[in-house]
Parts: sequence; C-alpha cells; structure tokens
Amino acid sequence: MFESRDLAFEAAKAAYSEYFRLSDVIAAEGGANPQRIAETVTPSFLTTSLEGFDELSQAGIRTTGQTNVRSVNLQDVQENNGLAVVTIYVCVDVSDIRVVDARGTDVTAANRNDRVSLVAQMVSREAGSTALVVSENEPWSGTSFC
Repeated sequence: MFESRDLAFEAAKAAYSEYFRLSDVIAAEGGANPQRIAETVTPSFLTTSLEGFDELSQAGIRTTGQTNVRSVNLQDVQENNGLAVVTIYVCVDVSDIRVVDARGTDVTAANRNDRVSLVAQMVSREAGSTALVVSENEPWSGTSFC
C-alpha cells in the first residue's frame, strides 16, 4: 500500500483536486451529465453528488469561476485489508465562484461564506490500489480553520 503517510497525503490531495476540478466543470454546465463525477467518488458518495448537481439543473442555475483549495492538512491514514482510508482537513475558497441564472444574472447569496472548512475522506479505488476516490466531503462542525 502506501510506503509513507506523506505518499498517502499526496494521493489524497491529488484525488481531492481532481474531484473539485470536475465538480466545477459540471456545475459550470448547470449540472449537465453529472455522472462524470463517478470516476472521482465512491458509489455511495456519487448519490449525494448527483443530488447536488440535480438541484442546479432543476433551478436553472450554473456557476462561473473556480474553487480554490487554500490549505490541506492530513488528519489520519488507516490501512486495513489492502484498503486505505485517508482523512484530510481542507480550507476551500469559493470567492471566485459565482452562481448565475439562465439570463446570466448573478444570484450568488450575499451572505455566503467565501472560505469553508471541510473534512474529507478518500478511500482506495480498489483493494491494493494507491488510487483514491472521495467518500466523504462535509463541512467541519468545529471552529473554522480557514
């Protein structure tokens, strides 16, 4: 499996970056063809992701801009039966992201927090693999670390 915690951390950062890159593309297209996110997430997290993109589509809104990951800190690495679970703390900056309607009017919530503290978990794509996919991505419930 991973030869070190540092290698697990690097793999988690790469998986998370790809997840956000693809999420931004799908959101910019108003939630069209959201199944593309499947390559970056677990089947259980896919359901949650698809629901979010469906909300965009149903509302007739899309995004512009790009999510920026400001900081990533390793929380934990576990390996069991050939599967890795890597948990990270992430500070995400969404100040560049705008929500627009079908006419192109900015409808971004005025009271939106531009920096969000998240806890994310990545797991091995398959047993013995160092390729990771996102299994959880939740707001941090404690004091913001952004």
